[in-house]
Amino acid sequence: PVGFNVAGFEKDPFLLLTDFMLNNPLLSTDFSVSESIFVMEHDGIMYSYMAAEVDSSVMFSPSELADLMQVIYQAAADTEAAFDTSVNISGIPVHTYVSSSGSMKELNIISIISFAVILLISLFALRSPMGFIASAVTIAISFAIAFMCVNIIFGEIHVFTLVFGTSLIGLCIDYCLHYFVERGCERDSNAALSKIIKAITLSLITSLIGFTVLLTSSMLLMKQIALFSMAGLIYAFLTIVVFYPLIFKKLSFSEPPKALQNVEKKAVALYKHLFSRRRYVFLSIVVFVLVIGILKLEVNDGIQHLYTPGKDLLRAEQVFTEVSRYDSASAFFFIAGASAEEILQAEEDLVAQLKTEIDSGILRSYAGISSLVPSE
Repeated sequence: PVGFNVAGFEKDPFLLLTDFMLNNPLLSTDFSVSESIFVMEHDGIMYSYMAAEVDSSVMFSPSELADLMQVIYQAAADTEAAFDTSVNISGIPVHTYVSSSGSMKELNIISIISFAVILLISLFALRSPMGFIASAVTIAISFAIAFMCVNIIFGEIHVFTLVFGTSLIGLCIDYCLHYFVERGCERDSNAALSKIIKAITLSLITSLIGFTVLLTSSMLLMKQIALFSMAGLIYAFLTIVVFYPLIFKKLSFSEPPKALQNVEKKAVALYKHLFSRRRYVFLSIVVFVLVIGILKLEVNDGIQHLYTPGKDLLRAEQVFTEVSRYDSASAFFFIAGASAEEILQAEEDLVAQLKTEIDSGILRSYAGISSLVPSE
């Protein structure tokens, strides 16, 4: 005969715990056990529930998790093709895979757009691809240095560290463009550096102070983001201060095209016109727009808005909730105590209060350890 055992036959040879769990009203659902598989009928359709446990090492490895999920999705597709059925896949590993895949896609899009804008600025403003090449190399090496620092200190790097680390592109490119703009006006590379050294040093210090606050966080992800950004910024700063004056001693830029010069003259003339004759009118319009925007501003810092599952994954969650009657919006109470007995007694006091909420119709149900293992 094929059976189902909660604790394993070594620990529960007579299936006492299994029988207790299956008949406990607080833990019961519409699922029944048939040939070691949870099955049930809902709206005239038979459902079966299969659980798979993913190793923690795979969960924290984006490549291994992606390979595993590809195998699972392929198996589901083969099953749907061979039988008249549908397979819904859900769970924390699935959400992790979908989230990390989306994050890597966003990372690639941001990187491509950033480098495209840098190239355009280098070609039209500096009239030379050298600014883009030097900036790209500086950013790439900064990313590599930051990646190695995080990997050496923490032993691993989270995918969201790389996503938030894309802000390093903007900070590094600021330092690079500041240098090349001044270098285009100065014949001496050291003179160009002396004009920006105070500004970029102040920018580096303030950025490091901000990231230091994240470094003191108890969240590992925040620490990784802080260290990644700090290491990359320090390297970019040292590269510009130490190596740029030596590498670009004989760098020269050609004169900008006449069309670009005309656009620049018109932009400067418009700026002077707005801020000399109609300065107060312009500032009044800006202040008015800002006030209207602030009054209509709505702050929503809910963490659920950081991730939105796709339609297929959301449908799988809805199917599981309807079939199993499991409410994923349940609230949790964390009870602390000096001993197991003290925790059970505290939980029983809480349960007594929750029963009154059930009687009044505010609360639907609850489940706790004390319902399985009462206190002495």
